[in-house]
Order: sequence, then structure tokens, then C-alpha cells
Amino acid sequence: FTAPHCRELSYKQNLFSNIKSKFTAISLLCNHKSLQSGVENFGFINAWADSDGVFRRVPLFMSYKEKIFPSFALSTLLSIDKDMQIDTQYDTILVDFSKKLKVFSAVDLLSGEILADEIQGKVVILGSSVVGLNPTYTISNSQKVSNSMIYAFVIESLLEDTLLKQPE
Repeated sequence: FTAPHCRELSYKQNLFSNIKSKFTAISLLCNHKSLQSGVENFGFINAWADSDGVFRRVPLFMSYKEKIFPSFALSTLLSIDKDMQIDTQYDTILVDFSKKLKVFSAVDLLSGEILADEIQGKVVILGSSVVGLNPTYTISNSQKVSNSMIYAFVIESLLEDTLLKQPE
């Protein structure tokens, strides 16, 4: 089911119209209408494991009603740098889970225990890692990660230009 205000959703005059994606959504779940109308950059958080049950890759683009939408990670980076150059040679990227990301507790953040300089000038993703609240995915080292962590790793890889490449 797609809410009526989501059915005609498009991305900045279809900014990505020249991109082809083999991933197609048949419905959308978007923000509440009052929130979505004020959002310039938005993206999908779809994720799925490979056929062996291990999560390795994320699509960068997905189509819906013949319009192309970026992933949450890509749309987040476009919010920071509107002129960001995107390599569209591949429509999925392998996620580099070897990086060490800083993770803060929401309680510590809200109670002021996290100093402003620890997050100022950084990309901050608020998300839950509570099992049962969000889907989790098993990565190659058998750890479980949430959608918010997956996209934090993707953003870090895109910012640092350390995308993993799979040989032909």
C-alpha cells in the first residue's frame, strides 16, 4: 500500500532520470505528508541479504513508477554536497564493515553527556539497534547490524572513497 501523497513522489525534477536501476519498488512507505513536503533530499532504506543469508551490498538507486530514487546514504550526502559526483557504473556497492564507527547512546546524547564537538561537523544518523524493533542483518563476520548501521557504513565508505570492488 502506498499513501496517496507518496504516489506521485519524485526526486528534484527527477534528478536521476539518466540512471538505470534493476531494482524496482512496487509501493512506497514515505514520511507523513507534512514532513515529506519540506524534505529536499530523501531516500530508501531497503536492504536484503544475499542468497546465502549474508548481507554484503546495498543498492544505490531504485525505481518507482519509472522514476529513480537514491538510497538513504546517497541522499544524506547530497544534503551536504549538492554537487557531489556519483559513480553510477554499479547500481549496488559492497559495504565495507571493517571500519570503526563511533556509536553513541541516545540517552547519553539527550542527557548532554556527549560533547558538541564530538558530533559537530559529522554525519549523524539516529537509529535504533534494539533487536526486535528494527530488522537486523548478518554480515560476513557473523555480527548482526541494523539498517542505521548499514547506512552509516555506506556513508563512511562514500565519504572516504573506500568502496569495495568485486572482481568480474
